[in-house]
Amino acid sequence: VSSAAKLLKSFSWAYMEEGRWLDLQPVELELTRKFKFDYNSGGRLYCIAQNLPKVTRRTLTVNGNPTVELDFKSLHPTMLYHLAGLEAPEDCYLIPNAKREDIKQVLLTALNAKTRQGAKQSIVNNLEVKHAEAERLMKACEVLHEPILEHFYRASWRQLQFLDSSIT
Repeated sequence: VSSAAKLLKSFSWAYMEEGRWLDLQPVELELTRKFKFDYNSGGRLYCIAQNLPKVTRRTLTVNGNPTVELDFKSLHPTMLYHLAGLEAPEDCYLIPNAKREDIKQVLLTALNAKTRQGAKQSIVNNLEVKHAEAERLMKACEVLHEPILEHFYRASWRQLQFLDSSIT
């Protein structure tokens, strides 16, 4: 048994579901790192407990003490700014005259797609917009995020997920 497994067993993990407390077993907290293509692509960490509904995860306790789940706003774009030695915008998904959730979709698609054309088609499909609107949103992101534009349309997700999982 690994030292990590021994450590997990030394704590009492519980969560509330349907008004009653349930124990979380150490095996449900064991992390698996999942790579794609090679050991430099992806590498995010997963465990069974992540499948609990968000509302249930909010009730998670360790030895009776509440826990918190951190969410880092616009993590990947922010990481790219910092890697370039630049200060990132407070929220990389905020652009005037556009919905935040749309810009998030466009920016992450630009970072994940291999080509600009593939990104545009994905945006058209996922946001259910016409090509002209997808183009407008893409250009807005490109202008606002010019300092990290070199990472758009190059499947940057591979390196970004590897880096964020290495930090974890």
